[in-house]
Amino acid sequence: MRLGSFQLPNDASLSYAEYGTSTGKPVLLLHGLVGSICSEGMEESLCGLPMRVIALARPGYGASDYFDMAEYDFSQVDLNELLEGFDWLHLSGITPALAPNCRGLIIDMLKEAKKKGLTVSFDGNFRSTLWTWNEARDFCTECLPYVDVLLGIEPYHLWEDENDHSKGDWKDGVPLQPSYEQQDEIFQHFIERYPSLKCIARHVRYAHSGSENSLKAFMWYDGHTFESKLFTFNILDRVGGGDAFASGLIYAMLHNYKAMDMINFAVASSAIKHTIHGDANITDDVSSIRNLMNMNYDIKR
Repeated sequence: MRLGSFQLPNDASLSYAEYGTSTGKPVLLLHGLVGSICSEGMEESLCGLPMRVIALARPGYGASDYFDMAEYDFSQVDLNELLEGFDWLHLSGITPALAPNCRGLIIDMLKEAKKKGLTVSFDGNFRSTLWTWNEARDFCTECLPYVDVLLGIEPYHLWEDENDHSKGDWKDGVPLQPSYEQQDEIFQHFIERYPSLKCIARHVRYAHSGSENSLKAFMWYDGHTFESKLFTFNILDRVGGGDAFASGLIYAMLHNYKAMDMINFAVASSAIKHTIHGDANITDDVSSIRNLMNMNYDIKR
């Protein structure tokens, strides 16, 4: 682990920790952990990776100075320089929910990423304590023309008639646990409206009890809708399961998995996260995820 810091245009200092190989492919980790970027769990899981992981400490945590993000002038940030050297940008709907200036930053980053040819993935991640459902739908819908990989089908407007919203949204009435045919129809409407989308994926949860759930997922990719296996598991901690699904899908896409393997790996990643305490899927054991994905439970000696 290597520690460092840098000055922002407002003279505040942000600290960071680097993990992995200093000459490896850079991955910027903007995490939501309350604790330190130097936590034992992160160090154990990240140090052996064949990439350069740069984890920032949020304002007010670790050695980073505190400042109010809602008052920060993001127009001072050179987004072209910030995104230089990267080929994938993943954004969450939580960031724009924090403040109006954060919404401006997200839109500007999306436009800059598209201009630079980055692959952009977006997860709506609605949080009712941060903004209203309609605010989230209005803003996240603005983001869709710039998105390549969409995680989840909400919170977005998908009007049956853009000129007459009284006709409703194509998603109205679709159950939380849709059939293949119902989900395929919704995917097709997304693609018709936003043809730049290359992949749409969403997971479906079945809660048998407070301690036992099942997960599966649907994914539209390369002109077809795929349905994953159903994974049933006992829960230690379900917080972070959605992020584990997203990161599993991104990993599989970056490693050129076949379509069915992509969606099954994503669901298996989420299922394993449910057995890990904390909100991060702190495992770099790809073989364990693949074994679960393939329903292979043999003991390896």
